[in-house]
Amino acid sequence: MKKSDPKLAMIRLYLMSRRILKLCKHLDSDKIITNLIMLSLKEGSKTIRELSTLFDVKHSWMSAKIGAMEKKGIVVKAKMKDPRYKLIKLTPKGIKEEKEVESDMDRHCMFAFSELNPKEIQQMGECALKVKTDYKTE
Repeated sequence: MKKSDPKLAMIRLYLMSRRILKLCKHLDSDKIITNLIMLSLKEGSKTIRELSTLFDVKHSWMSAKIGAMEKKGIVVKAKMKDPRYKLIKLTPKGIKEEKEVESDMDRHCMFAFSELNPKEIQQMGECALKVKTDYKTE
């Protein structure tokens, strides 16, 4: 396979994701998920359903995770017109912690993607949005 072969690129991305998963087993994966949720809430409030879809997890799992974050004072649940839904927002404490998390994530990402130029990083991000993560067959 040539260096620019799309199959080789897919294999490299797959292997990279496997390495990340392996690394996460040695890290506090709960903290990583909490940090990623905080980063996603920085963009704006979301419902538990939106968060569970974004993170590709069950609604019940995300609900429990948000409940734990609420107990820590990181997020608050706000009522919506439809009582079945709650809007999840960062608290002032959550906003402060999110800023620290974003700084750490920036450092890690700058290292991980240091061999890529900004255009390549943008293209990679756009391609990542198109990757199917739901492996159910039709």
